[in-house]
Amino acid sequence: MKPLSRLLPLPPEQVDQIHRALYILGLMTIACGLAWSNALMSIGQFILAGNWLLEGDFVAKWQQSKQQKHLGLLLSIFGLVLIGFLWSDNIEYALKDARIKFPLFLLPLFIGTTERLKKKEIRLIFGVYLITLLLLYLTSLAKSFGIFSDSPIGDKRELSIFISHIRYGLNLLLGALLAIYFAPMILGSKNAGLGLRTRPKRIWFIYILSFTLLTSLVVLELYTALLIGFLIIGIYILKLILFRKLNRYLKLSVFVLVLVVAGTGLFQIRQVYTDFQSLPEMNYDQNLLMGYSPAGNPYFHKENDLRKENGVYLYRYLQEKELANSWDERSQIAYDGEDQKGNPIRKTLIRFLSSKGLTKDSAGMAELNEEEIKAIEQGVPNRYYLDHYPLQNRIYTTLYELEMYSDFGYAEGFSLGMRLEFWKTAKRIIEKQPLMGVGTGDVQDAFDMQYHMDKTSLSQKNRRRAHNQYLTIWLTYGIFGMIYFLFYLLWPLRGNWNSFYPAFLAIAMLSFLTEDTLETQAGVTFFAFFNALFVLGMPQESNSR
Repeated sequence: MKPLSRLLPLPPEQVDQIHRALYILGLMTIACGLAWSNALMSIGQFILAGNWLLEGDFVAKWQQSKQQKHLGLLLSIFGLVLIGFLWSDNIEYALKDARIKFPLFLLPLFIGTTERLKKKEIRLIFGVYLITLLLLYLTSLAKSFGIFSDSPIGDKRELSIFISHIRYGLNLLLGALLAIYFAPMILGSKNAGLGLRTRPKRIWFIYILSFTLLTSLVVLELYTALLIGFLIIGIYILKLILFRKLNRYLKLSVFVLVLVVAGTGLFQIRQVYTDFQSLPEMNYDQNLLMGYSPAGNPYFHKENDLRKENGVYLYRYLQEKELANSWDERSQIAYDGEDQKGNPIRKTLIRFLSSKGLTKDSAGMAELNEEEIKAIEQGVPNRYYLDHYPLQNRIYTTLYELEMYSDFGYAEGFSLGMRLEFWKTAKRIIEKQPLMGVGTGDVQDAFDMQYHMDKTSLSQKNRRRAHNQYLTIWLTYGIFGMIYFLFYLLWPLRGNWNSFYPAFLAIAMLSFLTEDTLETQAGVTFFAFFNALFVLGMPQESNSR
């Protein structure tokens, strides 16, 4: 007799229904919390754990587990975390890391030992997930229009309200692709195989929702997820062209469309690169160092500082007393204060004046209009960003960060530059212990020591870990742990190749290149939940579409 039957005077069938309802409730709670709330993710797992233990019937669970050929593999990755304790000195950190990664064990265990989901249950789980994403996107839009705050948004990353902007983007991308793939199932349509013209009209609501979630990546400037989405969709289109029997004119049209999109992208990159290399108009020779400003004050020329903005030296023709006085006359933010992105106004102002080819003095300040003053207050460091689209600005920023890091080793405050510094540091840790790694508990200690030895330019608060899951696994567990991790990721494709699983896996594995996805609760729950759901929980017919 199940424990719940002793508490409630109900027939066994109703007790089973209660357990099933609690199981679905737990999954729905996690799905709701993935892009919204760490607390909801934890509550969902507590519901699953409590229900799993109360349900008992472990013989039936064992029998169910034997039908799941990938369950053992999905559970085993947590064993790698525990093995890493053996050569760790910092056990406190190791325990914290194991706690964060525990969903990698729990979610496959609960899902893999429970009867696979039915289509109506899938509809509930995916429906909650998609509705949550839509509401969060609408909330982000409302925040961008100033509905929740009078202060303007200085950084689009602030529009990701509850989790990091990168994981927010991954959720929106997954939701968009998931909605397209499972639209017939979500709507309960029995006409999934019909052509677009003959499908139920309400299915277009799902397609519109999918398009809305995709466009949100552009609106919210979630470029990591956008790039991953382009790669996945491009590979899928290439697969259709090469391996599907389609009308040759349709194939040609799709091929031309791909060429146009790729060509447009390359043209934009080339155009931005040309702009990046172009000098602005200047009324002075920056290599001929004048002694005094038009107001008669001595210029400061830092000749050994070769950093530039639009090809203009930042620290030549600088008269800070004039600059500070002129700025304080025109702005409510003090010269020694911070812009809305948290950067020193002084640095933002110097970069902006340089980008226009102006001297950094009262004469240069007089050339700025009110729109430009407001832009500097908002943290805009270059005139280029006011005249171009966000995607062009992102490319320009990438080129600037690459130049600053490659030429000067300067990474502080730049997302790409800091990642390059993180990766360089991780590489040096790996070179010291390539076979065994540093162990589960000593990752942060190894980074702290390596940063100190390298005399990194990063401030203490920005001395972070690898921001690359593959490097993190390698430096933690060594080359053999890395090989096993790749096996763990790729082996479940056997038997799931024709399902949605490859799309999810591509999103996850590409995100691993720029993020330590499995090192935070939001990231590890996102991966563990969908990985277990698509491999162990989906109806068998869904995995063979």
